[in-house]
Amino acid sequence: MKLYKIAFRNILRNKRRSILSGVAIAVSAMVIVMLISLYAGLGDDLESNVYNYLTGHIRIRHNEYDANEDLNPLHLGIDNYKEALSNLDKLDDIKATNPRMQFGTAFIGSTRLFINDIKDWPKFIGLLKSGTNPIFSFIAGKYLYVRQRLSRKGIILPNLNEINDNPDNIQKGDLLYGINEAFERYALYDIQRFSGVTLKEETKEFTKKSVSFEERAYFNRLLLQDAFPDLINISPRVGKIITGMGMGTDFERDTDFINLKTKLVQGSLPETGSNIKEIILTSGLADKLNVTMGDRITISTKTRYLGMNGMTFKVKGIVKLPIGYMNLKFFYLPLDTAQKLLKMEGSVSEILILLKNENRVKNTVPIIKDMLTTAGIPNFDVLPWSSIGIEPMYIMLVDYVGYYMALFFFLLGSTVIITTTMMVIYERMKEIGTVAAMGMTGGQIVRLFFLEAFFIGAFASFIGVVIGSGITIPLSIVGMDWTEALEGLDMAFTSFLKPTWSITTTIIVFVYSTAIASIASFFHR
Repeated sequence: MKLYKIAFRNILRNKRRSILSGVAIAVSAMVIVMLISLYAGLGDDLESNVYNYLTGHIRIRHNEYDANEDLNPLHLGIDNYKEALSNLDKLDDIKATNPRMQFGTAFIGSTRLFINDIKDWPKFIGLLKSGTNPIFSFIAGKYLYVRQRLSRKGIILPNLNEINDNPDNIQKGDLLYGINEAFERYALYDIQRFSGVTLKEETKEFTKKSVSFEERAYFNRLLLQDAFPDLINISPRVGKIITGMGMGTDFERDTDFINLKTKLVQGSLPETGSNIKEIILTSGLADKLNVTMGDRITISTKTRYLGMNGMTFKVKGIVKLPIGYMNLKFFYLPLDTAQKLLKMEGSVSEILILLKNENRVKNTVPIIKDMLTTAGIPNFDVLPWSSIGIEPMYIMLVDYVGYYMALFFFLLGSTVIITTTMMVIYERMKEIGTVAAMGMTGGQIVRLFFLEAFFIGAFASFIGVVIGSGITIPLSIVGMDWTEALEGLDMAFTSFLKPTWSITTTIIVFVYSTAIASIASFFHR
């Protein structure tokens, strides 16, 4: 009888032993496939995010900007960036360019009324329109004055007589903008007007003193909360300073980078034009500010000339970014609007560049340097992504950890496979003596056990890599939610991590697991 037939018969004769050995091999192969795919996904994810969100393949900045980056040195900009873009767009290796500026801000007006602060909009509108409540009659009258004043500046607010009881967010935001403007200019408090209202201690303190202009809006907000606790939410923003990180960008050129349009969860992208004051918020920042689409928010920031400037923007849309720390603090403005806010007309902080082939980075950097020098644009650093910040170090760290973890699990898997195979062999020592007594040579016994180990190893390894691939491939499409694990981590990992499955890696794991199981059969000697 041929040895492979005897090997098959032995495998089937003791199914429990064969299944035990096979399961150990299959689990090892499955875990190794999943682990290698996970670490490959971590590295690919971080590298892709660095390209698209942070640096591009190549970044151009003023050569003194990085040394002063913590000071937000807007004066160290690229003043003739349009000429640089015109020259860059002519290079064959370049896929896309994007001029940007990044700046820190503080959000003013934490006492303002926003859409989510109103618990019952139909009741709120009804009180404004009815004229039966003295407090809301006063607010409606002052709103009318503000509406008339702003109309002369080209800002059109809704007519109270024409607005329905449950308007859309755009009308709600415009209405509250007018009311907030009135709250900053007119004092709501009057003894007779609030005669039937029980004021809280903090509110009473304001009634005992002369309220300054800066405190007026806050005082009016407290009065409204005390008079209508079932209508006005107590804002979590009051008394808090909320900071954010602004990004002025060209939304058309951005489609090859972040592509904010695909990240929208509400609204749409702002229109271009320095007089169009519209803003895009990340969902995490919108939650912190307790605002939604249609609200108006005021931001204050340092300008290029080290002075302060502020603007009020309508929230045109809300995006959800996959990178957790960016989704908590970033907002986006059209490039021309950001330039006007920062007094940087005709200038940007940086230009990001994406290449058609990322492997051409080292070759393209000197070409861009020569091009800028020839065009008379000196004093700028042209750096590959691998030389910028600490993210490249993180990528290398992830790769090294992945390699060592893969090696560790290869060794661990080898130990499991070898131990299981040897256990099966030593359990059969009497059987080995019996077949030897029946005339089977030592070489034939070795080949018999080798074939058994090979068949079990090959089948189990195949099952293991198939299961591992079956789990990994769907996860590489839908991703795994790592939001909580990455919370507070200021790194460019996405909240939904997608493993990177590779057919080459899978075949290597299959061959390795099968070979280890087969080689282990020789150890009984």
